Amino acid sequence: MLKHQTKSEAAYAFLREQILSGALRPNERLTLARLSEELGVSLMPVREALSRLSRDGLVDITPYKDARVTPMSRRDVEDIFSVRAALEAHAMALAVQRAGKELAEPLERINVHFAETVAAQDFAAMNDINREFHVLVLKTADNDHLTRFLEDTWLKCARYRAGFRLIPGRSTSAVAEHEAIIAAVRAGDGEGAARATHAHVEAAGREMADYVDHTTAEAASS
Repeated sequence: MLKHQTKSEAAYAFLREQILSGALRPNERLTLARLSEELGVSLMPVREALSRLSRDGLVDITPYKDARVTPMSRRDVEDIFSVRAALEAHAMALAVQRAGKELAEPLERINVHFAETVAAQDFAAMNDINREFHVLVLKTADNDHLTRFLEDTWLKCARYRAGFRLIPGRSTSAVAEHEAIIAAVRAGDGEGAARATHAHVEAAGREMADYVDHTTAEAASS
């Protein structure tokens, strides 16, 4: 039973999180009756929530038919992750320039925690801890303009944070990629850390783009 906010707002928040986390998969059908029963609310709050999600670009609604989680686009994935990779690499170079080798220790602590969430397959915690890793780098970079650009890019990437759940092995790869970044930071190699960061974000984007191709092909054949 949803108890907080209005029922419509609560339904919207819950369904948005389910889509962003990957619990509701791209192109998955969303029926009013099923969602109403699962959320313990009437049809109207669910209908209003789906309408808001449609305006967000997260749900496609076909008049008199059904609603589905909006499919992902390979082009969109490639475009946004190429921008993100460049911005995060620059943030890492600045962070090492400002903090030096001392940045390695807090990054290592975060990555150890991240590895624990991977072992537990706790996808919600995984996303939170992974974000903590990248936010620390951005804060250490201490560049207001870069912060605005990168936070806007992360917002546009919110749809793709489900990669840890949807792509087998992505979370394990992320642990190793973080370790490569940390090793460069520990060596005081800002350029190396920037390259490792770029490779890390690029790998996540490439695997997500491949996943999008796979799910698009599956949907076309069904």
